[in-house]
Formats: sequence, C-alpha cells, structure tokens
Amino acid sequence: MEAGEVLFSLIPEAIKSKLITRQAFLVGGFLRDYFLCAEPLSAEKTDFDFVIFNEISLEELVREISDASDSSFVELDAESQTYRVINENWQADFAAPKGKTITEDLQARDFTVNSIGFSLANLDIIDPMSGLQDLQNGILRANHKDNLKDDPLRMLRAYRFCAQLKTHKNFSRSFILCPETQKWIQEQKSLIHSVAPERISYEIWQTLSSLSCFEALQLFLESGLWEEIFPEFTELRKVPENDFHHLPLIEHTFELINQYENFVKPKLTPEYLRFIEENHMSRIPLEAIIKMGCLLHDIAKPATWIIVANKHTFHGHDAQGAEITDKIGKRLLWPKAVTQCLHNLVQYHLRPFHIAPLENEPTDKAERRFFRKLENSFYPLIALAWADLLSTRGPMISQEAIEMSEKRLLKLCENYQIFCKQEEQEPLLLKGALLEQAIQESGLPKTKLIKELLSELRELQLGKVISSPEEAYAWFIKKGRETIKG
Repeated sequence: MEAGEVLFSLIPEAIKSKLITRQAFLVGGFLRDYFLCAEPLSAEKTDFDFVIFNEISLEELVREISDASDSSFVELDAESQTYRVINENWQADFAAPKGKTITEDLQARDFTVNSIGFSLANLDIIDPMSGLQDLQNGILRANHKDNLKDDPLRMLRAYRFCAQLKTHKNFSRSFILCPETQKWIQEQKSLIHSVAPERISYEIWQTLSSLSCFEALQLFLESGLWEEIFPEFTELRKVPENDFHHLPLIEHTFELINQYENFVKPKLTPEYLRFIEENHMSRIPLEAIIKMGCLLHDIAKPATWIIVANKHTFHGHDAQGAEITDKIGKRLLWPKAVTQCLHNLVQYHLRPFHIAPLENEPTDKAERRFFRKLENSFYPLIALAWADLLSTRGPMISQEAIEMSEKRLLKLCENYQIFCKQEEQEPLLLKGALLEQAIQESGLPKTKLIKELLSELRELQLGKVISSPEEAYAWFIKKGRETIKG
C-alpha cells in the first residue's frame, strides 16, 4: 500500500467516518513518528492530532466522535477551539486552524519534522517545510525564529526532541539540532522566563527520561538556556579541575550523565534495571530523577570551595547542596516526593564510600542504618554514586581505587537485597494503633525524633534484645520520655 493508504488505515474508524467528507488533516507527532520508523515515541497509547477547517461547530463534531467511539470528551481551550477525545486505546486532539490554509497552519508550527500534514479527503501528504527530508537526514530545525518567540517553550522542546528522536526504537542514528536553530535559541533564551514553571519542568523531565540525552544536554548547556532556568549552575563554571577531578566542575557535572547512560547502566543487574524502568515518582520516571540527581549532586561546591596548600576542599557541599535542591524544587514546582528524593540523593551521594574505609567492610549496623535512612532512594543513589565515581579521574585517583569502589557499590546492592528480605520477614514490633498509643503516652511531638527512635528500636529487635510488642512498647515510652527530659 502507498503511505497515504497505510496512514488512513491507522486512524480509528469513528474518526474517519466523521472527517472523511470534511476539510480535515492529520498533523503533528503521529506523522513524524510514522515516517521516522513507523512507531510512536510513546508506547502508552496512540496519539493523534487533527486540524479541521470550515467547521461551524467544532465542539459539536468532536462530541459526536466521542459518542461514536464510546470515549471521553475534554474541552482543552474553548477560545481557540481545541478539544480532546480519550479512548481506551487512543487519544485524539482536534483544533481549529491557525492559518487560512493547511500550508499556513503547518508553517506556524515549531519544527519542520512536526510540520507534516495528511489529508483525510484525498490521502495526500503535505510537507511545506521539507520535514520529511529533515527526518531522513536526522536534523531538528525550527520553522522560523519568530515561531520560537511566539512560544518560548519550543526552545526547550528542541532539546527534548533531540534526545527522544535519537533514541527512538529502531532508529540509532544521532538526531542533531540545526546550528541556526541553536543560534536562535541563544539569542532569545531570556524569553523562557515568560513560561510557567510547571511547563518548563515537564519538558526537562521528558528530556531526562530519554535513554540517551547526554548530547542534547550539552547543546542545552551551550545555548545558555539551561542557566536561564538554573542560574545556580553559572557558579559551577568558576571551579577548575583539581587533583581528584580531571574536568572543570561544570563539565564534570554533565559528564555524570554520559557515564550513567553509557557505562553504569550496562553494569547493572537485570533486577536493578527493571527497578529503574518500572518505577515512577509522581508520574516522573526514576530514570529522569537519577539524572537530575547527577546534575545537582555538586551544586553547592562553589559555595564551599576552599584552597589550602593547593588542595581544593568542599566541606559540607553535600548538605548545602540538598538545601539548594529544595529551593530549586520549590521554584520549579516539582512534586514534594521528587524533591525529597533528590534531596536525599544530593545529601548522601558520598555516603556509599564513607560508611567505611575502602579496604574494610561496613558493619552490619552501619549498613542497616544507611539503608533505612535512604528507603526508596537507595537504588537511585547507587547509580548516581557510580556515575560520580567514573567521572572523577584526577591524578590522585588510581584505577585500583575505582575498581575497589565499584566492588563496594555492588556489595552494598547485594546486602540491600538481603536487608529488604529481612525487613519483610521480621515485621516491626511497634506499629499502627499500638505505635500511636506509645507516642501519645511518651509525650513525644510528631517529629523526626520518632523515626530515629523507631530505627534504634529496629536495631534492638534485629539484635534479639527486644522480641515482643510489649517490650517494644515499654522501651519506646521510656526512651521517649528520656528524650524529652534530655
């Protein structure tokens, strides 16, 4: 079959039956992905975009499609006449045109590869911006400088698409950003401040979710747009390489992404990789959170930088970095759970190597305290620490030390799995209503003191010092009261 016939066959019947007699066009990402390699960027569900010309009541038409397909109708923007139909297997957006013709409408879009149209009436492919040629050559090109100015979020989307298109399934060739488009972004980067923080964050998380975003992030940084969003990174440029770091701090920071994507992940066990792939936090993939942790792990080094006898020190940069991370998360409206996870990653990114000297094994108690403190952040932290290790190759770092540190990380992972099984097999002695009663009787305020006492109680339980709920209850009340008096 010809491409037009294939495309027509892929459109849901309920949509085709209503649009075939109208001046309707399929546009956007579905066409881009089809011509790229016949698969969508997202595997969640097929996503269609349609532009409808000369429709007296677009809302009424879309409601008819919704009813005919037993789907949900959503009004996205009544003023611009944009509506959505959500089906179990697909989703479709319907919009009034932004130009007088389909060519004008496509020219007003963001990038050439997203400016391809398909006529449902005659099965023609419309490609006024040569998007098919750019797809073939692996080039992401903005339609016009003013198109970026009209919607500054498109500048962010440039790097997101570079990352996503490069790692599109069955498409291994690098997707590059047109130099002229990069120049336009550099010239207009300050316009990003007019965009709502949650929209900015969405694009950044989407970029970091890609399997290979290192090259896209380098372009992002070179454009100056990254530092418009994260001004804290400008200070990183002041810190040069030193005895432990072979790269200046700003390059070291982004090198962690390269090391994580290309050298750490291949060494992870299938169980570890599955954990990363299957877990999300507030709908943000764990993959993206790990990469953001990599980018933020040394954010406080400039503020803690001291040189004594040619030795560079950054004491306390982990704790201060966690505080800066909290401020960034608040500014960009990140979900609290995500910000807390990143706080832990930054604050404890050195801890895997500090819980005992490399030539010694950590004590069981030290390990359990470490595992319990991190909770669900353990696996992301190990990935970050590993990437940091491989990105730190100054003259004072030997290959032997790197190999010993890698063994330490792998051993921690083994022991963490044992710890998790033990936690499942030996449930807490003090929990639920009994714990609430103990807290009330002890007089403790509901602060982190309770978590610390429960951790201490857990160690006594595992050491067989306390073996019943009654003993745990009595111990908690006694210890709580002592804590208040002390």
